[in-house]
Amino acid sequence: MKGFYMFTKVLAGFKFKPFISLILTALFFLTAVTAALPGGLPSKKVSLDGVKSFANAYGNYDSKSLAKFMQFDLIVIEPYDVPNVNFLKKLKKKGVIILAYISVGEAGANRRYFKNWRSYANTPDNPAIPRSKVTKKSPMFIGEDPGWPGSYYADASNPGWRNIILNEEIPYILWLGKGLYDGFFLDVLDAADVYKTKKNGPAMIDGLIGLVKEMREKYPDKLLVANRGFTVLTKIAPFIDALKYEEYTSAYGNVKGEPHYRKYYLKIDKKGHRTNESEIKTLEAALKINPSIRILILDHVKTKPADVKIARFCYEEAQKLAGILKCSVLWYANAVNQDLPIWPDFNSK
Repeated sequence: MKGFYMFTKVLAGFKFKPFISLILTALFFLTAVTAALPGGLPSKKVSLDGVKSFANAYGNYDSKSLAKFMQFDLIVIEPYDVPNVNFLKKLKKKGVIILAYISVGEAGANRRYFKNWRSYANTPDNPAIPRSKVTKKSPMFIGEDPGWPGSYYADASNPGWRNIILNEEIPYILWLGKGLYDGFFLDVLDAADVYKTKKNGPAMIDGLIGLVKEMREKYPDKLLVANRGFTVLTKIAPFIDALKYEEYTSAYGNVKGEPHYRKYYLKIDKKGHRTNESEIKTLEAALKINPSIRILILDHVKTKPADVKIARFCYEEAQKLAGILKCSVLWYANAVNQDLPIWPDFNSK
């Protein structure tokens, strides 16, 4: 604080009124403290008010992906698949809001925190960021996801898992993006449905809610967009900026043994009734708690060849939901492998 001492000596040489001297001293002290913080004061969180379109795609991104992404206001991408920082810089120059994927309820064996993780040119390691090096046998995991082999449901009440998300995975993703990510897309909040089948399920559910709350507290300048998670939605509503309702109208069966295994299907029964009415009611309740939550719909439909008829139907269903919720709803659809199709303007007649 040598600079602060010198400043007060210099200040004493001028004839300021006492309260002005106090204000100047406080401003200098605040500036000094801010400069000492990593990155200074938190930047302002990006607003979603002007967002009119979004896309969600994972995979090995290239120049074609970049050109498509630039057509949207908001995108959800896999940070481990981004080829380089220039890819992100070009999107930011275009004004695109970028959300980085992160799974908060499930662990992937291809993530940095796994023991056998391999770094690549686009995902180098950073020894300054802690790394747990867990295995699938870690006590923080409660079973493999039957729909996604190689992914393991995580006990969100386990301190080790919370530490991985808050102090390892998020810092690593932010470091990879060199400050260009505007926020995070929180996946596998539906792990709460698995928790309900476990003996200590209530504690796990509370842990998941607490984890989202901690993310909001630790990263107040970042957007948090939840994926589904209806079991905990009303509890996390105060902490999120948007909800992505994946498979609102059209879905894909990826669990062996389920009725629609390896098929696309509609969440509407033979009588024309929706099979997810309870989720809509939960969504309405969440909006009463936090009316500022933006709603994004992601349906899964055939894209090769593109099933435009079903895509249009899904879009129209999303607009009906907007009427029910009395708020705007953004819609997008892709195949279950999360590709990046460009659909016609279904709003035009």
